[in-house]
Amino acid sequence: MTVREGMDSSRVREVASGLDTQVHRLGEILVRGNASAAVLGDNWGGEDGQELLRQWRDDAGKQVGAASEMLRSISSELRRQADDQDRGSGGQGSGGGTRWSGRSGRTRSRAG
Repeated sequence: MTVREGMDSSRVREVASGLDTQVHRLGEILVRGNASAAVLGDNWGGEDGQELLRQWRDDAGKQVGAASEMLRSISSELRRQADDQDRGSGGQGSGGGTRWSGRSGRTRSRAG
């Protein structure tokens, strides 16, 4: 098994793009959830309906928004790290047949 320092910056950018897709999906979930909450608020009176709306507004909706922001931040950081890697390796965008392990920045060949 081949171990070396660095990353496949092209693959890391692909992962960042995938995270961007999930950020967009979470945004859609938030919009739809808010729209559904408005419909429920107009059509479901009483404590049960109000409790459900409170849970969406105070808990679930905020958590969806926070998850979206976290993924956006991770995506940006991945791109920054990939750019740093490219600068440090003389602009070579790909580490060949390697993958990024995530924790230490070390990569292992796919064959190993």
